[in-house]
Amino acid sequence: QIGELLKSLNPSAVDVEIASLCRDAVDEAGLALLGRFISWLKARLSTHTDFEVVQAYMHRFLKVHSEVIAGNGDLKEQAGELAEAQREAGRHVRELLQQNLCLIK
Repeated sequence: QIGELLKSLNPSAVDVEIASLCRDAVDEAGLALLGRFISWLKARLSTHTDFEVVQAYMHRFLKVHSEVIAGNGDLKEQAGELAEAQREAGRHVRELLQQNLCLIK
């Protein structure tokens, strides 16, 4: 449902939605939303679908909320797991590209 909502919005509306997840480091509800969004990003990466759009969401999310994430131990740990999920998804995409290149040759 998060993905469908974000896909239905124009880029500036996506930016507003991502930015409004959390106001600051003392926004408890916002911190919980950041954790849920990180979990959603990890789940999307593990499905190996929508790689490019997930990368765009992740880039904007981290640009907007990096200071809050860096200052919160739980979110920092989740961000590390997200980085690993991103590496794995990137490996998968590279493997697919390599397979396609081999077919073309």
